[in-house]
Amino acid sequence: MTDLAQSIADKIFAEYDQLRSKEALLKNKRVNEIHERFPELEEIRREIASAGIEHAVKMSKNPEDEAVIREALSDRLKELETRKRIILEENNIPEDYDRIRYHCELCRDTGFVDNEKCRCYKARLMKYSYERSNLSVYMKNATFDSFDFKYFSDTPEKDGISSLTRIKKAYNEARNMCESFESYEKSLLFFGGAGLGKTYLSGCIANSLIEKGYSVLYMTSGRLFELLENKKFNKLQNENDEENIAAAYDSDLLIIDDLGTEIPSRLTASFLYDIVNERIMAGKKMIISTNLSMDELSRDYTPRFVSRLFENFYAVKFVGKDIRKQKMYE
Repeated sequence: MTDLAQSIADKIFAEYDQLRSKEALLKNKRVNEIHERFPELEEIRREIASAGIEHAVKMSKNPEDEAVIREALSDRLKELETRKRIILEENNIPEDYDRIRYHCELCRDTGFVDNEKCRCYKARLMKYSYERSNLSVYMKNATFDSFDFKYFSDTPEKDGISSLTRIKKAYNEARNMCESFESYEKSLLFFGGAGLGKTYLSGCIANSLIEKGYSVLYMTSGRLFELLENKKFNKLQNENDEENIAAAYDSDLLIIDDLGTEIPSRLTASFLYDIVNERIMAGKKMIISTNLSMDELSRDYTPRFVSRLFENFYAVKFVGKDIRKQKMYE
């Protein structure tokens, strides 16, 4: 388990601990209040407890009479439970007043059922994963099923390939990454003009992986380099900034959006190579999206970074007409 995944798991288990403690306190308060109003219920509780102790003592002294002792205990407990039930029914007291009321009865607020993650744990994991992902509302709503191909033309571009053909290839590669994430060998480089679906398709991948329990971090290149620079010069503002930097190295998938919009410098070039190289060496996947062409990437970034891109990223070209402009005229 990665440090990021462990951090999220620790928060979830802390929540479960708080839930169980809170409900235990509420149960005790509820029992005390009801037993104060109906003392006979407290007497029955004590008799049930003492009956069990008496049974154990008798069994230790007369093991040969086990069957008789068990039958007597069963009859006594049935009698006490009947008296208790009558009091509860006559006074409209809930049957579970003396039991902890778990938020999830399946796992009893532990997060696991038969050593498997409970559905409530998976829901909490997804909640935290979305909170840590930095995905915008726009990206959180992105799904493969909602991806609309109508904004892409089947008319061939100058290179003889239509924007529809290219986007379908990009879409299929994105789904392939999600379906075989552990064994998928490369990262993805989305490049092409603005408004062609790069960010949306990145969101589709992010949401699919989060639903499968993977950790995802989305950041624009400008914000990422700002954080790394602040860390270098001890100017980080809060704990969340520290967590984002850690997640940039540790998350299962890192999405760096809008590469090329950051202010270029030797420092940002160094940051970029370092984070990409560290993740490649650790076998962690990335999606880098940019409005720059491959020639412009080669011109604007260091040879060793570009070499990493060519060796370890599957380059996906986006072409066509700006989808946002098309939507304005619908």
